[in-house]
Amino acid sequence: DTGIQSMQIEAAGPDVSDIADELLRSCYGPRFQMQLETFRPKTSGEGDKDVFEVVITDHLRNRKGDLDTFSGGEQVILAEALALAIAIFNCRRARGRLETLVRDETTGPLDPQHARAYMMMLRRALELGHFHMIFFVSQDPELWEFADSRLHVSGGQVAAVL
Repeated sequence: DTGIQSMQIEAAGPDVSDIADELLRSCYGPRFQMQLETFRPKTSGEGDKDVFEVVITDHLRNRKGDLDTFSGGEQVILAEALALAIAIFNCRRARGRLETLVRDETTGPLDPQHARAYMMMLRRALELGHFHMIFFVSQDPELWEFADSRLHVSGGQVAAVL
């Protein structure tokens, strides 16, 4: 397929991969590398077919695969790196400036190590996306400690600003 959408997705793949890699480096160094594959040779050997697959390399454990290859905490971080990379890519292409990024309950079951990594990644996303602020919603007190400021919401009302 040579449609405009296919061409746009294919063209965006390397940029989104680069942004995701930068986000992952901010919290894990060079351990992970993410690649978006947007086409693959047809099994018949005649031409290519459009695909959209995320291939992740873990240089520390010498493994390569999709998200299902990784542990629960790693899956959360890797999926969030991809989501943030797409958001940042879209912000860079937007004509207006988007100043606020919202992440709602994206952390899942992160242990303290992955929670710290996630917060470092959010701070790097703030820089890369040139956002004024990031709101993240979490019920995990471990993550609250990393926030610059906190809103406590109870019964639909803001009960405290810390």
